[in-house]
Amino acid sequence: MSLIACPECKQSVSTNAASCPHCGCPIAQRVNVAEVGTSVTTTELTAKKLKGKLLIALSIMAVGMVSCIASSGGSGEPGAGFALGTLAFIVGFGYWIVTRFRIWWHHK
Repeated sequence: MSLIACPECKQSVSTNAASCPHCGCPIAQRVNVAEVGTSVTTTELTAKKLKGKLLIALSIMAVGMVSCIASSGGSGEPGAGFALGTLAFIVGFGYWIVTRFRIWWHHK
């Protein structure tokens, strides 16, 4: 670890720093480009497709919960809306578990 001068504010910054603590200028990319000759790339570990499926699963769970709460309405006896809401929540939760497993499986 050594100190270099920030290209923006000229203050001392560690070569391990991602950005200058004084001005926020990105340091990691500039250091790696200078040392190696290639730029730093950030690789997203979770595909956007799987993140979208997580949102769908959470949406199904939320709709199920809202349906359960709305159908219970103080009558004391759960109706068909409560059963449908419970089923939607269980399906959404199962879909969420499967998607989380797929995310775990595809990571290195």
